Amino acid sequence: MTSPAPSPSRGPRRGALSRIGGGRGRFLLLVTGLTVAGVTVAVTGVPDPEPWLTGWGRRGATETILATLSVAGAILIMIPRTVVAVTAGALFGWVPAAVYILVGALLGASVAFVAGRLLGREYTAAKLRSWSEHDDRGGSRSVSGWLKRQLTTVDAWLERDGVMGIWIIRMVPVTHYGVTSYAAGTAAIRYRHFLLGTLLATIPGAVGFTAVGGAVVDHRNLPLAGAVATAVGVFGVVAAWFIRRRIGRRNGDRVHNVETAPSARKG
Repeated sequence: MTSPAPSPSRGPRRGALSRIGGGRGRFLLLVTGLTVAGVTVAVTGVPDPEPWLTGWGRRGATETILATLSVAGAILIMIPRTVVAVTAGALFGWVPAAVYILVGALLGASVAFVAGRLLGREYTAAKLRSWSEHDDRGGSRSVSGWLKRQLTTVDAWLERDGVMGIWIIRMVPVTHYGVTSYAAGTAAIRYRHFLLGTLLATIPGAVGFTAVGGAVVDHRNLPLAGAVATAVGVFGVVAAWFIRRRIGRRNGDRVHNVETAPSARKG
């Protein structure tokens, strides 16, 4: 069974970036940047996020803005979100830190998504389309052929079930928050589905990991935070499932309307 071809409508709009190095050049720029960031973190170790979060000093409302922007910056340069969340919990306490992590992570993920969409989607869509057409003509039974089919299938899955898809990917413990955000931008997923799936998957971790850090300041908050994180996680499962059903029903109705249209019946 062949995989559906990726939709060309999910490609980025052509503009000034379309004239910079072509799709392949922009994709290589994205991959090179992520590789350099990943290798730097691997070689030097995960940097201490405390200077990021407190280097501006405590200035009331300004602290909230700067701490949130620091979390977003940490996401963009590939610092693991878990490390930042635990540190923020120890520095600011559970509830404020959870807000900083949630908003900052969504902001950082959104910027990474846009970067991936502008730099990588055009090239990725063209490649996936080429692989799908080759597979329709018989394809390859090699390992590379199998991998190409899987990537094409995942791309089509994210276009069809983006909220559930990104939620599942986010909830897998070994997935990197920053890498996932950049990679999602190169896929067919719609931004609103990416943001909603990311929100549902980020809330439990934001609450849970900041609670672990906050336990350093006040250990009495840990049981309550753990219960809240669990409840929010269950809610996320239900919400993602409900949204998936709603989107699937809407898509099914759209297909049905097309098939029963007068022009379709005449054909």
